[in-house]
Amino acid sequence: MDILNAIPSNYVREYIKNNNWQFSDIQKASIVYHSLLPLTQRISMLDKLGQETGDKDLSEQIRAYLTYINKALSVFSDNTDRRFIYRVIFMEEEYNEKTGFYDEWSNCYDGCFLNLDNVVKFAADRNNKCIFKIKKCAVFDESADYNNRLIKSAVSTAWYNVNGEIVELWENELPQNEQYIEDRNNFTFMYADMPNPFELGDITAEISPYRQNRKIHIINTSQKAWSDDKEHIKNSMDKAGWDYSDIQVTTSCLRADGVFVHEHINPLFLEKIDLPDSDPRQAVIEVAASTVCGRSSLDWLQYYLDKYKLGEKCHI
Repeated sequence: MDILNAIPSNYVREYIKNNNWQFSDIQKASIVYHSLLPLTQRISMLDKLGQETGDKDLSEQIRAYLTYINKALSVFSDNTDRRFIYRVIFMEEEYNEKTGFYDEWSNCYDGCFLNLDNVVKFAADRNNKCIFKIKKCAVFDESADYNNRLIKSAVSTAWYNVNGEIVELWENELPQNEQYIEDRNNFTFMYADMPNPFELGDITAEISPYRQNRKIHIINTSQKAWSDDKEHIKNSMDKAGWDYSDIQVTTSCLRADGVFVHEHINPLFLEKIDLPDSDPRQAVIEVAASTVCGRSSLDWLQYYLDKYKLGEKCHI
């Protein structure tokens, strides 16, 4: 299995190849599970890894997850009693004045169906190479109780890529004793050392299947800080609850309203970029990156921020 196929960042993949980075089987399982590949492809890769690995504990973890996700997919597609409808929602990014970002989804329903195959075909034909999600909603028995929770909206939601392939599935139909429970010792939620080629001040773009307007991130974590954090985690692994959410660098992200916000993101989902001259964010991003590295000043950054907020094009 070529694990590089599951890593979305070209820059990170080149770093891995150039540095001959080696992954353990449980690291590979974690990468595949959290990747942006279609769900069916991830299932196939995990199945192959589970059969080939010499790690018996990992093999059992993979088997348990695959049993759950395959059953969840089967339940999601089942509507033989016609108690549910499938509602498709197309992606339409809209600017949110409160957050300063473009929301990934608008609540634009465009069709209700009784058969999942029909709604997927409809969405794939209509979406014009946009992503979409499908909600499975109870309609004939709205008082149905799943997992001791009253169903008032969707019992399951699936997210699809531009090719009509399912990427993620959330479900609330299976009984509690058949639910999949993550923990920090499992490959789906564990902390695992991951490659990070980025340095303080690097300009990167976030890789996401759910947005067309890419977020631009300035790296705030230096390689020294990253190394120190890894050593701290290694020395305190038995005392603290480190997990997948701790495999992140900190960044400054520019909102559309000209405000920088603090964010955390896994480096596998960042691409190092050079903004073109035509991008209105170029000047302020580059000055901000220089400021983070100590090569520019806050007053100079404020000057470019003011220009950006006014919509004035400026060059460094």
